[in-house]
Amino acid sequence: MTKETKNDNTSKSTKNKENKKTSEKKTEVIQENQTDELKENNTSKTNKSKPKLKLIDDMVLNVESTTFGTLIFANSKNGDKVKWMHEGDIQQISVESVRFMKSNQIRFFEKNWVRLISIADDGYDKYTSKDIYEALMLQKYIKNSELDIEDLILNHPDKINYYIEKMGNTFKTSVTVKCNDMIDSQKLDSFSLIRKLEGILNCELRNLEN
Repeated sequence: MTKETKNDNTSKSTKNKENKKTSEKKTEVIQENQTDELKENNTSKTNKSKPKLKLIDDMVLNVESTTFGTLIFANSKNGDKVKWMHEGDIQQISVESVRFMKSNQIRFFEKNWVRLISIADDGYDKYTSKDIYEALMLQKYIKNSELDIEDLILNHPDKINYYIEKMGNTFKTSVTVKCNDMIDSQKLDSFSLIRKLEGILNCELRNLEN
């Protein structure tokens, strides 16, 4: 084989390698573009399926009481009156009245007396509680609404006084009732923790033997 033939073969091999690299780069660019397009399409679909929530006054919300015992709300503007019989009771309230609650009786949210659960109207099942709070510009109270009292009792008892000071004696009563319920169900079965909780709540809880 002559030197010229060898050089030609070497040149062809080099060109083939360069073409292969160029092809691979083009393929990578195409794949990246396709991935970006797919992401954009998915985002577009998500936005189309769930546009930003807009609440109208005559829409109805499911509102849960987080307060032990009876809780009453009255809207002096339109005459609406709502009564929750016990903690966990859910009543339906118009968006108009919830806005009145926000403007004139904000303590319902500050003290965590109620929790906005969902929209009662048809066609809004994709929206979460967080969406509702944000639509009403009440997002600063979302954390209050998500408070897990059972977890607070078992894992963070030292924080109970903080929440009592923040939310008032109704919250203290709710924690006390929850402690007794947990003792009955044996979810709370530590003598030392029960004694500690009694000191925090300044009351006597049920005995484990009962």
